[in-house]
Amino acid sequence: MKIDSIAYLIGGELKNSPSISEITGFSFEASKVKRGDLFFAVDKEEIDEAVRNRAFGIVFEGWAQITDNEIAWIKTGSLENAALRLLRFFLINNQSKIIFLDSVSYEIAQQINDSKKLLFFTDSVFENCKKLYKNSDTEYVAISDMDFIKTLSLDFEIPKTIAELKIIKSTLFETSFLYENEFFEHIRISPLFINELKKTVGFFKNSALDFSLKKLHEISHFKPHFVDKHLNIVEFGKSDKVLITESNPSLLEKETLFINKNATWAKKVILAHSKYKKILGYNNNYLYFNSNGELAEILQNRKFNYALIAGNDISNITHFAKKPVQPTLF
Repeated sequence: MKIDSIAYLIGGELKNSPSISEITGFSFEASKVKRGDLFFAVDKEEIDEAVRNRAFGIVFEGWAQITDNEIAWIKTGSLENAALRLLRFFLINNQSKIIFLDSVSYEIAQQINDSKKLLFFTDSVFENCKKLYKNSDTEYVAISDMDFIKTLSLDFEIPKTIAELKIIKSTLFETSFLYENEFFEHIRISPLFINELKKTVGFFKNSALDFSLKKLHEISHFKPHFVDKHLNIVEFGKSDKVLITESNPSLLEKETLFINKNATWAKKVILAHSKYKKILGYNNNYLYFNSNGELAEILQNRKFNYALIAGNDISNITHFAKKPVQPTLF
């Protein structure tokens, strides 16, 4: 691609008159720069390394010392916006279809995907650029962040095809189902999300994308952690106390209704980190905490069967739990 064209494409300003006239690739990491690459200097301290690795151009924001007049130096007001414009160009040039998937469907799709035609975008513009540049044959791009889709200003689709999937047996945290005469037993996905599963499978079938339901395992949504009375993790199903973590706080209300409907006998408590107050509102049904220590204290002083927690970082919660005092002979 011609230097003048790329500078115009990303909204940059060519700050010198380089000897080279075009670049042959793109890189966002100096250590992976190849001869002919245009390097996006996310970290300016890597510019010298990129030059040594024979980058043909440097894209930077703010100020940078021009150390080699033979290559192109392109200044931009925002590296992220420049990368976004480049990403938009890749998508249009590749004729990739943008697919919006909710957070549950997105995670299911990541697990069952067996196709190289489908790419999953994160919330990092730079990472997405790297992915799409390396996978030029991508036909579909899955995105779970609607705000990010809006920044692309491109058309997108929301899958509507529903796969025929029959539930054989289910509990709060597991589902056994039949799909195309194949039985999938004790899959650790709550029946609460069976519609998301049907829509995801329907999308793969309708788009002729390879997938395997045998790869489906537990997801980060409505994820159960069975614990003993001291909050130590025990084997799945071996306790009547369960910490249920949810990585997407916007699903908390839906999950609360599900528990209330399907476990009327159980004692429940709904908790969320105080950082989620703006998302969840000041609901009297929620108990807010500021740290894992405070969370552990609440759980130790509450009688419950199910504790639904907005957030998935409970890895060290037992560190804060009160341990029983061991009797001594003295």
